Order: sequence, then structure tokens, then C-alpha cells
Amino acid sequence: MSTFRKNQQGAVAILVALSLVILVGMLALVVDLGHLYLAKTGLQNAADAAALSGARKLDETLDGINNAVADATETAGQNTYLHDLGQEAVVLTSANIMFSNNPNATAGNWLSVAQAQAAPAGLTFIKVDTGGRSLATWFAPVLSLISGGNFSTTTTNGVAVAGRFMTPITPMGVCALRTAREAWVTYGAGANDQYKVELGYMQGVSYNFQDINNHLSGLAAGTQLYIHPTATPVTGCNPNDANANSSSFLCTGKSTLMATTGSTVYTNTGVASGKSISALNTRFDQYGPPLDSSLDSTVCAPDVNIKQYTPTIAANWMTSTSPPVDQASIFGLADWLAGASPAGGGVRQPLPATLVNKKENQGGCGNDCSDNYGVLWAYTQPVRISGSFTTADWAALYPSGLSSPAYVQPSPYKYGLANTGNSTYFQAPSHSTTGSVQPRRVLNMLIVQCPGAGGSCQPLTVLGVGKFFMESAANNSAWVPGEFAGLVPDSELITDIRLFH
Repeated sequence: MSTFRKNQQGAVAILVALSLVILVGMLALVVDLGHLYLAKTGLQNAADAAALSGARKLDETLDGINNAVADATETAGQNTYLHDLGQEAVVLTSANIMFSNNPNATAGNWLSVAQAQAAPAGLTFIKVDTGGRSLATWFAPVLSLISGGNFSTTTTNGVAVAGRFMTPITPMGVCALRTAREAWVTYGAGANDQYKVELGYMQGVSYNFQDINNHLSGLAAGTQLYIHPTATPVTGCNPNDANANSSSFLCTGKSTLMATTGSTVYTNTGVASGKSISALNTRFDQYGPPLDSSLDSTVCAPDVNIKQYTPTIAANWMTSTSPPVDQASIFGLADWLAGASPAGGGVRQPLPATLVNKKENQGGCGNDCSDNYGVLWAYTQPVRISGSFTTADWAALYPSGLSSPAYVQPSPYKYGLANTGNSTYFQAPSHSTTGSVQPRRVLNMLIVQCPGAGGSCQPLTVLGVGKFFMESAANNSAWVPGEFAGLVPDSELITDIRLFH
């Protein structure tokens, strides 16, 4: 019996030893993994907050990159995680921060801070990786004695990606010709003889934005046409950075503006030395100085069709009873504004007349541009209250002796991709159009209430966003043309900052 008890005592010792291993393992599971979970949660919260904070500063400029790094590191430092001896601030360096133009970019396509500073265009996403933080374990080391492994420390980190989804709004503003968002104009005696105008603009007709703003005193000298691409009533507008390089926004045709109807935007001085015009003209496969060297065809792809539609003597374009006119004679704005309203309507019918700046000495007009509207319907046609228009309606829609040419316009109009085989209407760019996700020559531009105050950072009220098709390249700051193609719904123009893990 004595021997049996001794044998039993040995068994109990073994059972106790095994139980201790299990108990220590459970403690390691509960305590050390709990420590790891709490530390991981703190680091992840810091990464999330830092990424969101940094993303709000990204505006595709060098200042935006620098501000994003500063805000991300500062925000991370305001967060803590459970380290060995208690809560510890999350300290980041520039090595913990990277940038990309795609939230799902592979590891090799994330740029370091230095790389982003050298080429900030298109970079609207920030990645914050806190880096592995080593944590001491309290009970797991006991398992090391049994298994021979090393369980004295463990490592965890937090990773987050955040970015601003840019709105397809080019930071340019043109004055509303009428404050009514939509109206119908009677042009004939028939029941369907009405066409729609939106904020005073008629689809299928081209406008020179600069002449409109000059005439209506919308944006004073030095700030004509351009809108600050990132300033909002929430972020404010600093006049000291109002002339910040906005080439990338004009080049890509995107901005961070949440320009819904009734919102406020701010004037900008644009970019000096012709860079604004050059940025717009990348759509026509035009690159090089004075355009920023970072804005090449990989960032701002040319349009798939770079054919410029300008009035010529050839019958391919709309002609009139007089010789064709140079491209400045598109729409008789000044006399249209002064013209008589149609009977029973509050919207003036387009009346052909000399433009404010008709460029009389550049040929084609014979000092009288009143009988020609230039190229019509290159992208779209007016909206009829019922049915559709044909070129046979031109004489009634655009009075003063205009008549349709001998040929019938192809469908879908000159710019349409159905005409890719016709050199009259189509010209392929020399650069690749990879990355061009929409017709690049179509600009979504702000239509603002005028007159407005001049100077930098002056508020303007948005009445709508208009879709304008660039029939031809802008040749200087006084000539930026666009055929109106209707208003863009507010639902398509909302931007936000999103968080990814």
C-alpha cells in the first residue's frame, strides 16, 4: 500500500505539472493575447485617424503632400496604444507614410514622401503604417521552456488607407446668363417649337467663357475664369495660397469641390505663364512648356479624339450667307443679352450679333460677324420640348439668314466615336489614352451667380454645374471655348473621403 501511495503521489505531481502548463497557456492566451489585441486596436485607431486627417489635405500639390504628412503625424501622436508599461503615444515618421493615386495600389506602387513631393499630381490617397511595435509577453515565456520556442515578445501594427474621391469638376467658373435653372423658349408657331435653356445656356451652341465673364463682371481682372480647387467654407480660403499651382486640377478636370447648387466657391488667380491654358490643352495631345513637367500624358491622358472643330470655308462645317468667320465669332453674347424677349417668355432668344471681342482683323468676318454662329452641334443638339431637331431647323433656331449646309450631320455628331474612321471628324492622339475614363474634352464647369467681387478668395454662389465640350483648343487666356451640353445633376457631384484597411 505504501508503494502504491508513492506511485500515486508521482502521478499527482505529473497531473499538477500538466495542469500548470495548461493554466499558464490559458493565462498567456487571455492576458498576452488580450494585451496584443488592445495594442493592435490602439495602433489601428491611430492609423485610421492619421490617414483620414492626412487625406483631407491632399490636393495634388507639394503643399498638399507636406500638409498631409504634418497632419497625419500630429494626429497619430494624439492617439495611444497599450505598450509594456502602460499607454504610449503613437509616434510616426515620414517612413510610415506613403501616397498613391489608387487605394488598392500594390506595394511597389506606393510612393514615399520624397517621391510624392517630387510628383504630387494625381496623388489623392495616403497610406499610414505604424510599423511593427514589439510587445513583451508576461505568461507566454513559460511556454518557451516547454516547447523550446521564443514567446518572450510579439509584434503588431496598424495600417490604414484613406483618400479623397475627386469630383469631376474642373475648377473654372462662368457666369449664369439667367438665374432660372430651366426655361423653355418659343422660336416658332408650331406646338413643339420650343427649346430648353438652362441658366440661360442653350445646348449645341458654343460660348467663349472669358467674354461672358468680362461682360457680366463675374470674375474681375486677374481672377477671370478660375476657381480655387480646394477651398470651401469649412476649410476656408487663404489669399496667400490662392495662386497655388492648380495646373493638375485643370489638367485632370477634377477637384475636391463639393459644388452642389447653392454652395459657395472661391475665386483663384489661376496659374501664371500660360500654364492654365496649357493644362486645358492636354486634351488635344499638347504637352511640354509652359505646362508643368510632371503633367504628362500618363497623368493627363489626351482625349481619344483630338480633332479640333473650327469654322472653315469647306462645306464640312456650318456655313451661312456670308463667308465663314474666325473662331472668336461663336455666339453673339452682348447683343443677345440686350435683345428683346420672345412673346410670353422671360428668356431671350439667341440673336446673332458681333461678339464683344470679334477679332475683326484676323480675317473671315469682313468686319461683321453677325451672320455666323461658327460650328454647331459638334457634341450635342438643343433639347426640343417634344421630338428632336435636324439641321433643317437651323434657320429658325439661329436667325439672320443662316441655312444648313449641303450635307447632313452624322450621328452621334462630329465628335462621336462612331466617326473614328472618318478623318473629317476624328484624329487619334499620338500619346496613349490609357487612364482616360471619360471624354476628356468635356469639362464640368461651375456656373456661378454674377456679378461677383474680384480678387483672390472672393466667394461666389454656385447655381449649377454645366457640361461644356471643348470644340477647339484654347489659344490664350481670352479664348476658351465650349459647346454647352446641359447641366450635371447634383447627385453626380458629391465627393467624400473614405477609409480603407
